Amino acid sequence: MIERTLRTTPADATHWSIRSMAEETGYSHTTIRRMWMAFGLQPHRSQTFKLSSDPLFVDNQIPEGLDVHIVMDNYATHKTPKIKAWLARRPHYHVHFTPTSASWINQVERWFAELTRKQIQRGVHTSVRQLEADIRTFIDLHNKVPRPFKWTKSADQILASVKRFCHKAQQPLCGEL
Repeated sequence: MIERTLRTTPADATHWSIRSMAEETGYSHTTIRRMWMAFGLQPHRSQTFKLSSDPLFVDNQIPEGLDVHIVMDNYATHKTPKIKAWLARRPHYHVHFTPTSASWINQVERWFAELTRKQIQRGVHTSVRQLEADIRTFIDLHNKVPRPFKWTKSADQILASVKRFCHKAQQPLCGEL
């Protein structure tokens, strides 16, 4: 297990997490944590970081005539003069804002957060082609075993849970429940 931690990476990520190593080896995540602590292993820690010095890193890779559609939440930070000016210089970029409190965007953001955490954040990509290949590999592996989000509790069950928390924590603002 120590050798695997030091010499390999999971197919869908740039480094092992305690839970991914536990799933791969059949050991519990607690056992993996203890072993890693005993050997001082921290595979999630990045040794180096390099950022492209090209200010148009993405823009240079978009084929002529291709429109780019960006879906983002309705936060005011996306509508600042600086952002508006950046978008104005890129007429082939089209921004679509989600409705306020749109829960589906949370799932989209969660998926991209997982892609970032597992594949991009600590990855070393020396070219756009390599980055694209790693993203496509992640998508292919993710789609082999898709796990759609499913609500497992009703609104009443969730509110009851919040109410129990409020009583235990003695939160004065919970009087409405």
